[in-house]
Amino acid sequence: MKNDPIKHNALIARTDAGQRIVEKASEAQELFLEEKPIEEICEGQSRSLKIHYNISARSRVGRIFKENIKDSVGEKVHWYDSAIAFLILFNHKFSQTKNGRKIISHTPRPIIKFYLYLLKGLEIL
Repeated sequence: MKNDPIKHNALIARTDAGQRIVEKASEAQELFLEEKPIEEICEGQSRSLKIHYNISARSRVGRIFKENIKDSVGEKVHWYDSAIAFLILFNHKFSQTKNGRKIISHTPRPIIKFYLYLLKGLEIL
């Protein structure tokens, strides 16, 4: 799908109610659905899955932000996992404040681009 001019998103319905909403949106032609095996979706998201999965790093870094994140995995945490978790949690906390949203909306694009490249670079490690 990398060379396809149409960029795709993955949508996974986790409940029956969610599945019904997705089906109704598809019937109303609000969504175009194409079923794919979960392995293919995971392969296409291999770099970003690490961010979403590393609960152990988020649990440890969450203490800095006074967030209680339960670590049900107990994974070994590398420095880059902690750095990714820090950036994500900082961004989440900062964007929840009125001043944070205002600052983000006025941040020059090159700085946001640098931030995103930094995050992607850490993901690759």
